[in-house]
Amino acid sequence: MLTQIAADLVAWTRLLALTGDAQVLAACEPKAMGYRFLHVPGRLTLGARRRRAYPKPGPG
Repeated sequence: MLTQIAADLVAWTRLLALTGDAQVLAACEPKAMGYRFLHVPGRLTLGARRRRAYPKPGPG
């Protein structure tokens, strides 16, 4: 059941989110796609009872 849910999430992500310039990512393997989405450099801070994410700007 969990495998089917994961496959559906990958399929819907490819269909809805990976359009235009990100079309290259739609053809990659699910493991590579997850790595590129989840491994974003940045900093997570906690202050005033809130968590804030500060991603590092990309090149160019």
